[in-house]
Amino acid sequence: MGTPESERVDFKSASPKGPYDLSTDKGKFELAKDVAAFANAGGGLIVCGFKAKKRTNELYEVAEKVTPFDKKLVNIDSYKDALTEYVRPLLKAKFFWFDHPEDDPETSGHYFVIEVPRWLSPSAGHSSLVGPTTTASSSRAAGRSRSATATTRPTSRRTMSTG
Repeated sequence: MGTPESERVDFKSASPKGPYDLSTDKGKFELAKDVAAFANAGGGLIVCGFKAKKRTNELYEVAEKVTPFDKKLVNIDSYKDALTEYVRPLLKAKFFWFDHPEDDPETSGHYFVIEVPRWLSPSAGHSSLVGPTTTASSSRAAGRSRSATATTRPTSRRTMSTG
Protein backbone atom coordinates (compact mmCIF):
# COMPACT_ATOMS: atom_id res chain seq x y z
CA MET A 1 0.00 0.00 0.00
CA GLY A 2 1.05 3.58 -0.40
CA THR A 3 1.43 3.44 -4.19
CA PRO A 4 0.31 6.76 -5.68
CA GLU A 5 -1.92 7.15 -8.70
CA SER A 6 -0.28 8.88 -11.65
CA GLU A 7 -1.09 9.91 -15.18
CA ARG A 8 -0.53 6.24 -16.07
CA VAL A 9 -2.30 4.46 -13.15
CA ASP A 10 -5.74 4.92 -11.59
CA PHE A 11 -7.15 2.85 -8.72
CA LYS A 12 -10.85 1.93 -8.42
CA SER A 13 -12.63 0.13 -5.63
CA ALA A 14 -15.64 -2.04 -6.41
CA SER A 15 -19.17 -1.20 -5.33
CA PRO A 16 -21.82 -3.93 -5.12
CA LYS A 17 -22.29 -3.39 -8.90
CA GLY A 18 -18.56 -3.64 -9.67
CA PRO A 19 -15.92 -0.99 -10.37
CA TYR A 20 -18.27 0.66 -12.89
CA ASP A 21 -22.05 0.26 -12.75
CA LEU A 22 -22.70 -0.53 -16.40
CA SER A 23 -26.43 -0.93 -15.80
CA THR A 24 -26.64 2.88 -16.02
CA ASP A 25 -25.63 5.37 -18.72
CA LYS A 26 -23.71 7.25 -16.03
CA GLY A 27 -21.58 4.18 -15.26
CA LYS A 28 -20.93 3.53 -18.94
CA PHE A 29 -19.98 7.19 -19.47
CA GLU A 30 -17.62 7.12 -16.44
CA LEU A 31 -15.83 4.05 -17.84
CA ALA A 32 -15.61 5.61 -21.31
CA LYS A 33 -14.38 8.93 -19.87
CA ASP A 34 -11.60 7.22 -17.89
CA VAL A 35 -10.53 5.08 -20.86
CA ALA A 36 -10.59 7.99 -23.34
CA ALA A 37 -8.59 10.18 -20.95
CA PHE A 38 -5.88 7.54 -20.60
CA ALA A 39 -5.81 6.94 -24.37
CA ASN A 40 -5.38 10.67 -24.99
CA ALA A 41 -2.62 10.90 -22.36
CA GLY A 42 -0.48 8.09 -23.77
CA GLY A 43 -2.15 5.01 -22.31
CA GLY A 44 -2.33 3.59 -18.82
CA LEU A 45 -3.85 1.15 -16.36
CA ILE A 46 -7.13 1.26 -14.48
CA VAL A 47 -6.55 -1.07 -11.54
CA CYS A 48 -9.79 -2.19 -9.89
CA GLY A 49 -9.76 -3.62 -6.39
CA PHE A 50 -7.88 -0.91 -4.46
CA LYS A 51 -9.29 1.93 -2.42
CA ALA A 52 -7.34 5.16 -2.90
CA LYS A 53 -7.44 8.33 -0.87
CA LYS A 54 -5.81 11.71 -1.30
CA ARG A 55 -3.56 12.59 1.60
CA THR A 56 -3.03 16.22 2.52
CA ASN A 57 0.66 16.13 1.55
CA GLU A 58 0.23 14.17 -1.71
CA LEU A 59 -0.45 15.39 -5.24
CA TYR A 60 -2.25 12.17 -6.21
CA GLU A 61 -4.50 9.73 -4.43
CA VAL A 62 -2.61 6.85 -2.82
CA ALA A 63 -3.72 3.20 -2.61
CA GLU A 64 -4.58 2.64 1.03
CA LYS A 65 -6.52 -0.62 1.11
CA VAL A 66 -6.96 -3.75 -1.00
CA THR A 67 -10.59 -4.39 -1.95
CA PRO A 68 -10.53 -7.50 -4.16
CA PHE A 69 -13.92 -8.64 -5.40
CA ASP A 70 -15.78 -11.53 -7.05
CA LYS A 71 -15.30 -11.94 -10.80
CA LYS A 72 -19.07 -12.14 -11.30
CA LEU A 73 -19.27 -8.36 -10.74
CA VAL A 74 -17.55 -7.74 -14.08
CA ASN A 75 -18.82 -8.91 -17.44
CA ILE A 76 -15.95 -8.13 -19.80
CA ASP A 77 -18.29 -8.20 -22.82
CA SER A 78 -20.37 -5.43 -21.19
CA TYR A 79 -17.21 -3.36 -20.72
CA LYS A 80 -16.28 -3.85 -24.38
CA ASP A 81 -19.84 -2.96 -25.45
CA ALA A 82 -19.82 0.25 -23.36
CA LEU A 83 -16.51 1.34 -24.89
CA THR A 84 -17.76 0.52 -28.38
CA GLU A 85 -20.90 2.58 -27.72
CA TYR A 86 -19.22 5.61 -26.13
CA VAL A 87 -15.63 6.02 -27.41
CA ARG A 88 -14.78 7.31 -30.90
CA PRO A 89 -12.74 6.37 -32.78
CA LEU A 90 -12.77 2.82 -31.47
CA LEU A 91 -9.83 1.60 -29.44
CA LYS A 92 -8.94 -1.82 -28.13
CA ALA A 93 -8.47 -1.91 -24.39
CA LYS A 94 -7.19 -5.16 -22.86
CA PHE A 95 -8.70 -6.73 -19.76
CA PHE A 96 -6.89 -8.87 -17.16
CA TRP A 97 -7.77 -10.65 -13.92
CA PHE A 98 -5.31 -11.16 -11.07
CA ASP A 99 -6.00 -13.34 -8.03
CA HIS A 100 -5.49 -12.08 -4.50
CA PRO A 101 -2.87 -14.31 -2.78
CA GLU A 102 -4.51 -17.45 -1.41
CA ASP A 103 -2.38 -17.40 1.73
CA ASP A 104 -4.18 -14.28 3.04
CA PRO A 105 -6.82 -15.56 5.49
CA GLU A 106 -8.44 -12.14 5.90
CA THR A 107 -9.13 -11.22 2.27
CA SER A 108 -10.00 -13.09 -0.89
CA GLY A 109 -11.09 -12.20 -4.37
CA HIS A 110 -9.64 -10.79 -7.55
CA TYR A 111 -8.31 -7.63 -9.13
CA PHE A 112 -9.44 -6.41 -12.53
CA VAL A 113 -7.09 -4.37 -14.71
CA ILE A 114 -7.98 -2.42 -17.83
CA GLU A 115 -4.97 -1.71 -20.01
CA VAL A 116 -5.67 1.33 -22.16
CA PRO A 117 -3.50 1.78 -25.25
CA ARG A 118 -2.08 5.11 -26.33
CA TRP A 119 -4.31 6.80 -28.87
CA LEU A 120 -2.58 6.50 -32.26
CA SER A 121 -4.79 8.42 -34.69
CA PRO A 122 -2.80 11.16 -36.42
CA SER A 123 -5.94 12.44 -38.17
CA ALA A 124 -8.29 12.61 -35.19
CA GLY A 125 -5.71 13.73 -32.65
CA HIS A 126 -7.73 12.50 -29.67
CA SER A 127 -10.60 10.22 -28.78
CA SER A 128 -14.07 11.49 -27.95
CA LEU A 129 -16.96 10.24 -25.88
CA VAL A 130 -20.18 9.66 -27.78
CA GLY A 131 -23.51 9.27 -26.04
CA PRO A 132 -27.06 8.90 -27.31
CA THR A 133 -27.37 12.67 -27.89
CA THR A 134 -24.03 14.20 -26.92
CA THR A 135 -20.34 13.87 -27.56
CA ALA A 136 -17.61 14.83 -25.12
CA SER A 137 -13.93 15.35 -25.76
CA SER A 138 -11.83 13.83 -23.03
CA SER A 139 -8.27 14.73 -22.20
CA ARG A 140 -5.79 15.04 -19.40
CA ALA A 141 -5.80 18.72 -18.52
CA ALA A 142 -2.96 20.63 -16.93
CA GLY A 143 -2.31 19.27 -13.47
CA ARG A 144 -2.94 15.76 -14.75
CA SER A 145 -6.64 15.62 -13.92
CA ARG A 146 -9.13 14.12 -16.33
CA SER A 147 -11.84 16.24 -17.84
CA ALA A 148 -14.62 15.91 -20.37
CA THR A 149 -16.70 18.57 -22.07
CA ALA A 150 -20.01 17.58 -23.63
CA THR A 151 -21.21 19.04 -26.92
CA THR A 152 -24.08 18.17 -29.20
CA ARG A 153 -23.46 15.55 -31.87
CA PRO A 154 -23.89 17.99 -34.80
CA THR A 155 -21.37 20.39 -33.25
CA SER A 156 -18.98 17.55 -32.59
CA ARG A 157 -19.30 16.24 -36.15
CA ARG A 158 -18.61 19.72 -37.57
CA THR A 159 -15.56 20.06 -35.31
CA MET A 160 -14.20 16.66 -36.32
CA SER A 161 -14.85 17.36 -40.02
CA THR A 162 -13.08 20.71 -39.99
CA GLY A 163 -10.27 19.65 -37.69
